[in-house]
Amino acid sequence: PGIEAVDGSVDPWDQVLAISETNMALPENYDGIQEYLDLENMIDWLLVNFYNGNSDWDTNNWQAGRLRGEGETFKFFTWDSERTLLGPTVNNTTKNNAGRATGVHQKLRANADYRLLFADRIHRHFFNSGALTPPSVAATFQGFVDELRAPLIAESARWGDAQRAGNPYTVNSEWQTEVNYQLSSYIPGRTATVLNQFRNQNLYPSVEAPVMSQFGGNVPPGFNLTMTAPAGEIRYTIDGSDPKDGGGFVYSGAVPLGASFIVNARALSGGEWSALSSAAFYVGTEPASSENLVISELYYHPSNAETEEEFVELMNVGDLPVDLRGVEFRDGVEFSFEEGTSTRLWVLVPGERILLVKNLDDFASAYPAEADKVVGTFSGSLNNDGEWIDLRAADGSVIHDFAFNDAAPWPKGADGAGHSLTLISPNTNPDHRDALNWRVSMLAGGTPGSGATLAFVGLSGVDSDGDELDDFFEYAIGTDAGDRRDGRLAILLSEDGGELQFQFPVRVGADQARLIVESSTNLEDWGGDESLTMVSRAVPVDGRELMTFGKPIEVGEKRFYRLKVAER
Repeated sequence: PGIEAVDGSVDPWDQVLAISETNMALPENYDGIQEYLDLENMIDWLLVNFYNGNSDWDTNNWQAGRLRGEGETFKFFTWDSERTLLGPTVNNTTKNNAGRATGVHQKLRANADYRLLFADRIHRHFFNSGALTPPSVAATFQGFVDELRAPLIAESARWGDAQRAGNPYTVNSEWQTEVNYQLSSYIPGRTATVLNQFRNQNLYPSVEAPVMSQFGGNVPPGFNLTMTAPAGEIRYTIDGSDPKDGGGFVYSGAVPLGASFIVNARALSGGEWSALSSAAFYVGTEPASSENLVISELYYHPSNAETEEEFVELMNVGDLPVDLRGVEFRDGVEFSFEEGTSTRLWVLVPGERILLVKNLDDFASAYPAEADKVVGTFSGSLNNDGEWIDLRAADGSVIHDFAFNDAAPWPKGADGAGHSLTLISPNTNPDHRDALNWRVSMLAGGTPGSGATLAFVGLSGVDSDGDELDDFFEYAIGTDAGDRRDGRLAILLSEDGGELQFQFPVRVGADQARLIVESSTNLEDWGGDESLTMVSRAVPVDGRELMTFGKPIEVGEKRFYRLKVAER
């Protein structure tokens, strides 16, 4: 029916059309079409086009796409929508174009679950400061106006007389008149108009959804939430489930909130459910910042080149639950912690770790036990050669920005050798820009969602094997504190092509210890040597990472070196 595949085949869309011709009231047919359609995405796309009264859609100017593969669903994209926001009473809700999404939508209306899902999406966007409420639309519209005003002056100077010679259209005249019309006439009344159109199409129930005394947001511990509904019994859940599925509680009075929850509520009257009222309450949280959130692990170059197992781990190192709303990765990878949905609350409790992954299926296959810690998939990829990472707070301030690398002083073992890049002692919130605050993971493939370290068991200041090396020192370099021959052979001082090199092992995971190279000219005054730089950090062998520092040899210079261990 005039459908063209820009790339690939139209066969999957034809399958959608074929299923839509069956009795959509039957659960098996409704389930079947969801193997091809992301219904929430499609409904949101329909709502946008119904709201804006798109007159050049969807017999024309519509696009959808899907990844090729079993279980992949179509996503719909707004495209070429210049014939919109015209008459304030335009009604597109009756559109029923064969072979198009509106035709499929009209077939789906036979299913009660679809109608309720459609109502849920209406309630999400048309109520409670949703995306299609007048203030939200006006703010979005004004944002575009502010962005376009200056370039439109040049545009009107070039093309303003193309349709009206001698009397060109200008920004301050015709365009500003249209802007004023949208903000003063179209937008203030359009939401209510379209909502009534949905009611007339039986796409929004007569039973009103519950109204909450506060619709989500930040509240103090012990906050009492009250709910009202004009008719029926209010049923609610606080575990992310849907009240219509049989769980939860019957509302009988104020609900005290002692922790962060998503409250899902519906009214039930005469056997009919209302739309879902869903709000996320953040109880006793603090905003994510550089003080409480760290990037604790990066798996940027997996050893298996055939799969996409990359992941980024975040950890709350503060004392309070952290509110992640508005936090976003801007460079390296891209991901935004948007407002919580009915199944996701962006709260990270103290000590908790969460994961962002490149490919959920590949990650779940490689790490089945950790898949439940994944909260989203990022776009882009972590560069195998290293790159800049930029993590921002909701207010735009920097949480962490740094550049990791696959060359010294960064550990080589994280560059395709099977290990991840792991922040040492993340609870201390170390400087992410310092390569010496990072190490390779103890385990191949990293430790997503958990972390792993080796604890020091013993007493600092004790030399168990009599080799004049403290047990804590041997813990740090990975030698046997019970074998006096082991520790002495671990540290080497050598000359290589006019460069003095100082080489020693570091036990991977001995995070309580920090090894420091110090120099002196008199064996009394010790400190750092700025001319000493790291040459390499070798791929770990037997749980130890070999570090090599070097400096040019200067004729006549007398200098002593030592390796010192300190507690982190």
